[in-house]
Amino acid sequence: MEILIEAKSLRDEMSLEILRETYEYPHSIEYLSKKLGIPPSSCRKKISTLLSLGLIEEEMRVYNVKGQWISFYRAKVHPRRLST
Repeated sequence: MEILIEAKSLRDEMSLEILRETYEYPHSIEYLSKKLGIPPSSCRKKISTLLSLGLIEEEMRVYNVKGQWISFYRAKVHPRRLST
């Protein structure tokens, strides 16, 4: 059952878009949600799934002026290898 859920998450177009956007440069959840037009909560859930699959990693964290940590994520695999 778990393998089926993971396979479905890879067929999700938004997950592939997140991998495409983060392959060259790391981006935050806030940036990705605005760029892809999805709510930050949905983006966070998709990134969490990609993290658990080992397809994306947290590259850095920065402390912003509001006193919050912002994580930046980068894809570990080229998205073209997954979309075929």
